[in-house]
Amino acid sequence: MLAALVAAFFLLLRLNPAPSTARIDRRLGDLSYALYLNQYAVLVVFSSLSMATGAPVFVALIVCGLAVSLAMYVLIEAPLGQIRSRIRLAAQSR
Repeated sequence: MLAALVAAFFLLLRLNPAPSTARIDRRLGDLSYALYLNQYAVLVVFSSLSMATGAPVFVALIVCGLAVSLAMYVLIEAPLGQIRSRIRLAAQSR
């Protein structure tokens, strides 16, 4: 798996992406921090549900983790980023 990731990395270095993929990449990058923050909490909840019910919950885990992360980004990170940008612009104009 590590060898495949290294090979993919070198292939992607030579790739010339289209402008539409740059927008998708930027949005996934924005979502990655929220996913990083929320993935452990979602994992703990779903693993306890899986142990209690015995049902495989892998797909639900992924979908719920992405949904919680997207909600956190939209409701918290994006508005705070806009406030931060306004504060920085106001500080620069002084």
